[in-house]
Amino acid sequence: MKFKSDLTDGELRLMKALWEIGPEATTAQILKKLQELYGERLTSQAVGGYLNKLEKKGYLEITKPDHYYKVYRPLIDKTSYMKKQMRFWADFWGESTVDYAIMGLSEKEKLTDQEIEKLKKLLNDLD
Repeated sequence: MKFKSDLTDGELRLMKALWEIGPEATTAQILKKLQELYGERLTSQAVGGYLNKLEKKGYLEITKPDHYYKVYRPLIDKTSYMKKQMRFWADFWGESTVDYAIMGLSEKEKLTDQEIEKLKKLLNDLD
């Protein structure tokens, strides 16, 4: 198995914040988004440590365009990451994860009509 989830919960939360912010973000924007999403109040030093680890793992790029503040850009988009995760778990368990993914979603809460239509469209697009 080449790919495995090598992101900690904290790193994954930071990536989610980055994906939701847009193509690039500053530390201040990330701190604000983490507060909005999770109610977390982290220091800029703690976030910087996570971001440096994510850069070393190849998940983002750090630039300093004006020599004052750093800008962070994800190198993998959310959809690609999610697909790799699904493939990893399918390989790990030796079976399709589609059934389990849908069961997991439906057990959490009832699927909305919009979600059901989206699933139907995805299935139709497979043909």
